[in-house]
Amino acid sequence: MARPNRINIEKEFYHILTKGNHRQEVFLTDTYRKRFLECLEKYAAIFNYKLHCYYLMSNHIYAGTFR
Repeated sequence: MARPNRINIEKEFYHILTKGNHRQEVFLTDTYRKRFLECLEKYAAIFNYKLHCYYLMSNHIYAGTFR
């Protein structure tokens, strides 16, 4: 079942976490990591988010952002 939509409040800190299924790797190569960071930068600009931190691990990703 999908999670219900969350309230999107300006000037709030958001902690973002995503994981691979069954602890599978999310990024198989450094090329995938680079492409992910390019997309992260692009969409942060489009949606007016300020990315303050991120951490890419082999099977999960953390990010912290303000809107």
